[in-house]
This record gives sequence, structure tokens and C-alpha cells, in this order.
Amino acid sequence: MAPNEGGQRKSDEAVLAEIGYQQELKRDWNLLQNFGVSFSIISVITGITTLFSTGLNVGGPAVMTWGWIGVSIMTILVGLSMSEIVSAIPTSGGPYFWSAVLAKPSQSALAAWITGWFNLVGQVAVTTGISYGCANLISSTAAIIHPDRYTPTSGTIIGIHAGLLISHGLINTFGVGLLRLFNHSSIILHSLGVGSLAIALLAKARFHQTSQFVFFKFYDGTGGWSERASPAYVAACGILFAQYTITGFDASAHMSEETKNAAWSAPLGVLTSIIVSAIFGFGIILAFLFSMQDFEQTLSSPQPVFKILMDVFGPVGAQIAMSLIIMCVWHCGLFSVTSNSRMMYAFARDGGLPRKIFGVVDRRFDCPINTGASSLL
Repeated sequence: MAPNEGGQRKSDEAVLAEIGYQQELKRDWNLLQNFGVSFSIISVITGITTLFSTGLNVGGPAVMTWGWIGVSIMTILVGLSMSEIVSAIPTSGGPYFWSAVLAKPSQSALAAWITGWFNLVGQVAVTTGISYGCANLISSTAAIIHPDRYTPTSGTIIGIHAGLLISHGLINTFGVGLLRLFNHSSIILHSLGVGSLAIALLAKARFHQTSQFVFFKFYDGTGGWSERASPAYVAACGILFAQYTITGFDASAHMSEETKNAAWSAPLGVLTSIIVSAIFGFGIILAFLFSMQDFEQTLSSPQPVFKILMDVFGPVGAQIAMSLIIMCVWHCGLFSVTSNSRMMYAFARDGGLPRKIFGVVDRRFDCPINTGASSLL
């Protein structure tokens, strides 16, 4: 809560009223839950697992490790700026509303409209990418475990993808009360679960790669672009491995109208989710790379992460580890829909989308159910 001129704290509702809105969403989230939404959407294990093959082929271990460090530092700087802004303007609109406030009055509407649509399209694309990545993980894992009984096709992958999206939509539409429970389970899976996986990999691996391999092995699997252009070009493409992963932390801002003491909790949610994710992500990257038993075989595997897990843990252990990863990816998709629905609701409330359809909170479920459903289409 922000202080008023007398030094006392204003209520969240009073701060929201000063911005120009009435309290419509149920405000019962705390700092941990606000952090958990962004932490779940960043979901380092999701990005690392689904793009591990890309990372190995486009720059190799050197770009994966140093790229992660560089992207993490730059993203923390972005997070510092966003945290400062959301502490002053804690609204579900997030970046598009900030653009309107910070732009010149004559350019305010245009800045908000452009930012809002980029934000909306980006969130829809990310939600699709997460669920499709999860479907690919499920399908490729099943094909490796049961090669004689299951052959992945585009149809089966799309079917799994649709099922995942439907599960996310149903919970975000009719089971909003369950989101706090899933929030806690997601934090546990992404912290204790992923941390334990990293430790177990390093402890169980029979052979460990050298530091020279992990930090300085450059590999160009792009077809020779390091020669046609330059290694720097390949490295620039390779850091997308990290850039794709450390995104979505604006979710803490989108959930600010449901968070207690939002002017304090939302900025902390943004910043801490980036820092904690950067640390956990670097740890799991090191664990995978140091525990890699054979670089060439891992590189040629349709699912490199599963190959590493199989080499270290064996079939049963690898299946357990992949189940943990898939559960993390599912939680990531769930809260991506949550963030997306709140952004759409706020955008519609300000006229960026049809207000009567998307800018309405359903009192039966205390959420904008139309945006929760439409964000999946």
C-alpha cells in the first residue's frame, strides 16, 4: 500500500481508485502467491527442456552458459524498471497502462494500443508454445519408452495439446479457488523438485564433462552459419535459448488487483521471480551439461534431456524425472492462461477489446471467465 500525504498507508482499493478503477476482482493473494505466478510462468525447466536441443545446436554449451548469465543480468535490469513502475501503478493492465501514463498525452492512446496488442499477442503465442512444448514432451517421451506401441503423429500431438489447453481453461474459468493450491504446488515443484533433480543428476552421473566443455565448447549445428556469417551471429541466435525462457514476469503486475498490499508485493514478485529463476536455471543447465555422458549421442537424440536422464538414472528414474518436468510445464501453462486472462480483462475494460464481452467479472467465480476461455482459442 502506498503512503498518503499524512504518512499513513492507503488501502489497495484507494490506490486503485486513484488510478481510475473500482475493485472488482477478489483481492486475496499474498506476496508468495504473486511471486509464484511469475515464477511458474518463467518456469526455467520448461524453457530449458523444450529448447535444449536448440541450445546445443546453436552455439553449444558455451553459448548456453554464458548466454544465460548475460540474459539474466539484462533481464534483472528490465525487472528493476518494471518493479519501480508497478509499485506506483499496480493495475492488471500492466505494460500497456504504463505506456499510456508515461507517454506524452497526445500519444498516450496510441502507445497503450500498440503495447497492449503486442502484449496480448505475445501472451497468446507463449501460452500456445508452452502447451505445445508440453505435448511434444509427453509424445516424445512415450515414443522413447514404448517405441513398439506408440508412434507420434502431428494429430496425436495436437490432440494432447488441445487436452492440456482445455484443462488450463477449465481451472482458470471454474476453479479459480484452486489456483492458490496449484500456485503452492508449482512453487514446490519448481524449487524443491527442480533443485533435487539437479543435485541427483550430478551425484548419480558416472562421468562428468569438464569445465572446458561446459563453459567453452562452441558448436555450430546451423549448417555452417558461423563460417558464412560469423560465430557471433550463431551466438546471437543461440541466446534465444535463455531469452525465451526468462519471460512472463509481468504476470505479477497483471495479478496486482488480486494481491494484498499490491504496491509492495507486485514489484517484489516481478524482481524476485527473475532473480530466483536465473539462479535455478543456471543450476539446472550446469547439471545437464556436466552430467551429459555423450555429446554426439545427446545431440542426435530427438529428446536430448530425456537422453541425459536415461544415461544417468536408467529407464525408471528417467521416467520419474520426466514426469516431474512435465508437471512443471503443465503448471507453467496453467498460470500463463491466468496472466493472459487478467491482461485481456484490463485491456477490454479500457476499450482495447469489446468491453461488454471481455471486461466483465463473473460474480459466481470472481474472475473474468470470458477472457479465460477466449485466451485459449
